[in-house]
Amino acid sequence: MIDEGAAALAAHIRAGRITSLDATNAFLARIAERNPALNAIVIHDADGARTRARAADEALARGEVWGPLHGVPITIKDNWEVKGLRGTGGIPLRGDHVADWDATVVARLRAAGAVIMGKTNVPLFSYDWQTNSPYFGRTMNPWNVGTTPGGSSGGSAATIASGMSALEYGSDAAGSIRVPAAFCGICGIKPTENRTSLHGMLRVPGSPPPAARHIICGGPIARCVADLRLALQVVEGPDGFKPDVLEARETDPGPREVSELHVLWCDVFPGAVASRAVRETIEQLAAQLAASGARVTRVALPFDATEAMQVWAEVNGAEMLATLPPGLGVMVAAMFRVLLGGGPLTRGLTRGLTSGMRRYARSLRKRDRLIIAMDELLKDADLFLCPVAGTTAIPHQKPGRKVLVDGRRERYDVALGAHVMPFNITGHPAAVIPVRVVEGMPVGVQLVGHRWKDVALLRAAEAIEGMVGFSARPPGAMPGG
Repeated sequence: MIDEGAAALAAHIRAGRITSLDATNAFLARIAERNPALNAIVIHDADGARTRARAADEALARGEVWGPLHGVPITIKDNWEVKGLRGTGGIPLRGDHVADWDATVVARLRAAGAVIMGKTNVPLFSYDWQTNSPYFGRTMNPWNVGTTPGGSSGGSAATIASGMSALEYGSDAAGSIRVPAAFCGICGIKPTENRTSLHGMLRVPGSPPPAARHIICGGPIARCVADLRLALQVVEGPDGFKPDVLEARETDPGPREVSELHVLWCDVFPGAVASRAVRETIEQLAAQLAASGARVTRVALPFDATEAMQVWAEVNGAEMLATLPPGLGVMVAAMFRVLLGGGPLTRGLTRGLTSGMRRYARSLRKRDRLIIAMDELLKDADLFLCPVAGTTAIPHQKPGRKVLVDGRRERYDVALGAHVMPFNITGHPAAVIPVRVVEGMPVGVQLVGHRWKDVALLRAAEAIEGMVGFSARPPGAMPGG
């Protein structure tokens, strides 16, 4: 039962087919067995989880249902405040921090009945497409421990893929949910910008609250699209702390049929790179959609991916600068040169971190043009099908070092970020589902929807997920394994 997903497990608990305590103990046993090889869950709360699970069972016996996740064991990425638990965020000087309150999304997951078992690993500053923490070390991909699970939600994705949790909550500033989901053969969504609150995301000690008003989103990671939809509905909406977060005024369209969909597709973006396996996956899925009755149209991204990455960098850099003590912008820019290598992305971050409001305003106008272009592309379509990363999961390597894509050495940021970062800067919702396994590693695809129509996107993604029927699991993570 615990392998059926969070929504199904919640239904089993409510129906009395399994107790929350039994489900929690089953997951904790898996963590003890599987986590040492993966180093995915790095902050543990087995005692607290068992106490909460017992309380959930006692409440259910009294006829009380806390919410749609009543008694379901979950984990949280280690860059969100979780009351009573250590929280590092991969940030130097945060190692001994213990939260005395919950982030908004964590509080809402608890209110929905979730049982929190612990927190999952992140890289330095939660900024990398690999996951290697300064506190806890490297996380491994359960499909092949010699490869990365992606980043920065690599611990999250490895946890779900290996069957150690029913649901995970992560974050995404540059593909940090989507790349790990693709590398680990699971599902994830970066919601529309400002659909979910960032209140309670960890920050550098002594700094003001994060000034980021764009780019970063929190979102769920799960085994199936139905769980993404449930979790998003639990956490979304205003919270009284982040005034940019709006009420989602969207009617659930209900289940969709593939034959109803108009799907745009592209196998590689201008300025980006994609391996043969990635391109073939997109092409084959587009053909399968057409054969199932969908209207399918091949298009091009209406702007260069590296242009979007540079705008991302300029906006992100300027907003980071607002949170830093005077004079630290240059130092942080140097750190990003090490993490990301050279190129337009690093140059854009440097400009943002060392410039003033005039350049920031120009960058926001560039952002507006990209949003308008993407809205125009999607005007008559349901979604845009495209790659997630330029390749499947890469071997562990030094951040910023060039990545092999079909034997060619490609820039780190372009190979791993060029297909995901454009939608951080435009704010469009983007979901990932797994499609097939090539040479022992999963290949996922990205489905991009209209802003503020996340549920419609996820309903369409469910239809495509059902058509694809992906059921592969990593070695040692099969049901009952």
